[in-house]
Amino acid sequence: MAYDPADLRLPGWLLRFLDALIRINLPLAPGWRVGLTRPGVMFMLALFGVWAAAFYSGNNLLYLCASVLLVISLAAVMQGMRLLKGFPGFEALPLAELEREQVRVIRQFAPLPAGVAAMVSMQWRNAAGDFELNGRCTAGHVLFSGRLRPAKRGLYGIGLVSLQTEAPLGLFRLNLKRTSGSSMVVMPASMPWQASVGHVAEGQGLRDGDEWRDLRSYVPGDPLSRVHWRKAASNVQSDQFWTVKRFASGGETSEAPSLRVDLRLPAPQDEGAFEQLLGKAWYWLQQHRGKQGELVLGQQAFDTADEVSVQQAMSAIAACVPGQAASGGEGLLLSLFEGVR
Repeated sequence: MAYDPADLRLPGWLLRFLDALIRINLPLAPGWRVGLTRPGVMFMLALFGVWAAAFYSGNNLLYLCASVLLVISLAAVMQGMRLLKGFPGFEALPLAELEREQVRVIRQFAPLPAGVAAMVSMQWRNAAGDFELNGRCTAGHVLFSGRLRPAKRGLYGIGLVSLQTEAPLGLFRLNLKRTSGSSMVVMPASMPWQASVGHVAEGQGLRDGDEWRDLRSYVPGDPLSRVHWRKAASNVQSDQFWTVKRFASGGETSEAPSLRVDLRLPAPQDEGAFEQLLGKAWYWLQQHRGKQGELVLGQQAFDTADEVSVQQAMSAIAACVPGQAASGGEGLLLSLFEGVR
């Protein structure tokens, strides 16, 4: 009769003992900790047994077997440490813009000096929430994958990053904590709206039946009836493959070349209204990025045609707090005050 491994029943006290051993993490060096996996516990128990038998019997063959197993375990630990030490940091990720309470799916490659096949978990925590990315290492590069969902808008430092792996043999669980000097920019939730010279239409704002103008990237809140499905089907490999049709009536096709944002918060309004105001400014910046125009945020002006200035504008929007009125000038004005010009 064939043996079924499922017939093996380990006593409860032995399972609890194994779980206790797995939870142990010993300091290995400054910033380093090492623990055992389930196979690692069995491996170490077998290694101790071989060493005990070698000392008891004095058999040279047992000494040789124990030495080989010890060298294998030490080599596994050193190779895992080398992998984590050379693992790329958060700054190696060319992340697109993160938005508050929006799930951002990450699937990006980064160079890796060590050519080891392994899985590495990268975790960090800041005021925006707890985050985790998994890195699949192959020859010459690492594929980062995971989901990021920041809880709050702002500029946040990455701070302390925890790297963890069980590579290369799955026997030891290595953990490295290191400080990262990079930062993550969390933008407000984008608020779609249509801006035209002499006219502002909230939401999608333009009536059906108006003349077709162009296409723009999809943002949450756009009606699915405006999505260009045929183009979306042909661009499924793109990171942002949905595009939305834009329409305009005859007298509303001239877009405002500049936008002024009044950062004052009236007494009846709450922080939610201020977040919506910034969301509209962020949406306008996305639509005019790389084009001739100007964004005036309070008393700060940014050139939308200059990518460096756009990055500065993003940081300013992310870190924005209620305060100054928009400086004078031409262009469209966004304000929480009624009748402000």
